Amino acid sequence: MEEQTDRIEVIDRMIKGLESNIAVLLEERRKLTGTDVVEQDTDKWRNVSYRIQEEGFEYCFKHYSDFPEIVDGEFHQLREKVVLNMQEMRDFVRIRIAETNMGL
Repeated sequence: MEEQTDRIEVIDRMIKGLESNIAVLLEERRKLTGTDVVEQDTDKWRNVSYRIQEEGFEYCFKHYSDFPEIVDGEFHQLREKVVLNMQEMRDFVRIRIAETNMGL
């Protein structure tokens, strides 16, 4: 049981790291493209950031919304990858739990 708790804590830390990295990456991308974002678009991005903080990273992207108001193909590709990777991680942990339980 302790091993499962440890793995869950590792997953939670990874998710927290992703949350902070997304904001940094979005800002870096904006700087690299040199595109000034109009206030309406800024509000849309702030909403995404707010939802990540309020709903939690996984729930935000997997259940809360697919954010159709964001017109950015790269964002949606990354969002889809994140959702798939979260599921892969959950499946991986479940398999490891099953494997370790079989050895008991």
